[in-house]
Formats: sequence, structure tokens, C-alpha cells
Amino acid sequence: MGVIKGGYSIKLLRIALGLFFIFLGIAGVTPDIGEGDFFQLSRHYNSLEVLFGVIEIICGVLLIMGLFLSFNYKAVYFGSLIVFICWIARIVLTRFIWGLNFIHRGNLNFPAFFVWLLFFSCELVIAATIWVVMQRYDD
Repeated sequence: MGVIKGGYSIKLLRIALGLFFIFLGIAGVTPDIGEGDFFQLSRHYNSLEVLFGVIEIICGVLLIMGLFLSFNYKAVYFGSLIVFICWIARIVLTRFIWGLNFIHRGNLNFPAFFVWLLFFSCELVIAATIWVVMQRYDD
């Protein structure tokens, strides 16, 4: 079988990823909506939540605009790289710095650990999606 380049699938992935970041950013900036337990950075850092929300909105808009406007491939690549770095920083903050909530008094809480693994794996899927979009524009 031949290799399929995936032009339309990458475009669909970019639209979905762009919309995801726009919606996530709006939820992060708007305190009435909130991101829920899954995507919330931390309950204690509201200004950081707003900062990441603004960055996420910008990233989402840039991902979608890249489909309709003519950009240099390197510009799209470096924009995607910035999105990727921000997402990795978000994973480190939410899952490792503030999110190790499955150990209580030295004991492993398996249900909480399983939920942590579920959230972590979903965030890794999003990171892989950003990586795929980014690699598509690496010349």
C-alpha cells in the first residue's frame, strides 16, 4: 500500500485543534464558565489561568487562520512550536507540579491515580496532535 500524505486530514485536525484552543482559552479567561477539573490549571493561580487563556485563544486563531491566509511554512512551524511548548508547560504544571494528588499520607490512592493517568494521556494525545500539525510544516 502507498503512503497517503493526509492533506485534508491535517486540515481537519488543524480546524479541530484551533477550535479546541479557542474554546479552552475562552473558558480560561471567563471565570463564569471555567475549564472544569480536567483543564483547569490551578485553583490558586487565577492570573496564570487568564494568561494561558489568552495565549490559547491566540494559538487557536493562528491555527485556523493558517488555513485561510497565505503564511510562510516556517512561520506556521514556529507558531505551532510555540503552541507545543505552551502545551507541554501546561502538562508539567497541571500534572506534575500541582497535580500529584493521588498520594495521600504516603499511600497510593488507585482511583485517583487512574483518573490522573486518564487526564495525562488525554493531554499527551493533544500534544501529539500539535506535534503532527507542526511536523506537517517542517521543511
